[in-house]
Amino acid sequence: MNEEMLLADPSSTRRSKVLIGLSVLFGLLLVGALWKLGDPQNDAERDESINKLLLAKKYLGDGRLDLAEVSLLAHLQRHPQSVEALEELRWLYFNQFRTREIETVLETHLARFPEDFGAAIELLNCEFRKQLPREGIGYLREINQRQPGQPFVLLALGYCHWQIGELEAARTVFETVLTKCPDHEEARCVISEFLLENGETEAAAELLKNDAESTDQSTILNAGTDNDRVWFLRSVVAERRGNIDMAYQEIKRAISLRSSELSYVHREGLLLQRLGRQEEATKKLQRANVLEGFQTELSEIVLRGQHAEPTPEICARIAKLLHEFAREVPARSWRQFGLRMTSAQSERRP
Repeated sequence: MNEEMLLADPSSTRRSKVLIGLSVLFGLLLVGALWKLGDPQNDAERDESINKLLLAKKYLGDGRLDLAEVSLLAHLQRHPQSVEALEELRWLYFNQFRTREIETVLETHLARFPEDFGAAIELLNCEFRKQLPREGIGYLREINQRQPGQPFVLLALGYCHWQIGELEAARTVFETVLTKCPDHEEARCVISEFLLENGETEAAAELLKNDAESTDQSTILNAGTDNDRVWFLRSVVAERRGNIDMAYQEIKRAISLRSSELSYVHREGLLLQRLGRQEEATKKLQRANVLEGFQTELSEIVLRGQHAEPTPEICARIAKLLHEFAREVPARSWRQFGLRMTSAQSERRP
């Protein structure tokens, strides 16, 4: 039977069917040896799933990070416990400075699998051991040369230029991103931050307009967006324009979406001061100082590596600190890690 007939035969479950199918797709002849004989339908589902992961790896090798992301997410949707796919996706986001996406993926994973110690560790790493722009820019340049035009790659490249002081290079890349993807919300956030830092308030305001403020559909963001950073940036714009009431309302929207973000709580306190609401301002600024202390302590734990080889006491402390930041999913995991360690120690005692 030739290859085409073998692949078209729905009743065939021979290992060679899988072997040839994969060889046609990737040229990976050895992959077929990993499968056992089984039900044709189960084989097809398994092959499709593994093909997604292999396809993602091929895309990564080719520099198509956008397509790799789609394949990895599809694989994880079917196999949420896939450590390999989760790790590949984490690195993909890490190399593109997409910390929020790492956080979302890992917290979602921990919500389903709270005992995954490795995911809990990486969730802390993504916040306190971030990619460095000067180190990451070389990889992004290479990817952009090989596969130009990927929005998140361009956005990360522009961010790196910005962070290492190459402002004109950053501006050029950011303009390219907006030309290619004018409705890309994350791009608008990053570029608005860049513009605000460089004193270009009105240009930033134009990017942050919502549908109640603009008739130009190419320059609006969703007025009901759940992106807390959009509301934070709009608050900055409103304050610079002298509209403190509006600035306060915008930061309250941001806080409603991310209640214990240190910079948001601090900003709320400062705006309350400007509104003459001194008692409320004092409470908010005191809360910001407390959160800053918690954040510093958590950072020190991670940078010292204590979270990777923790004691029950460290687990309990991490859980407490995460709870203070309303991070209940990872807090629950760390609490359980500590309890299990304590129980194991008790069992070993004579």
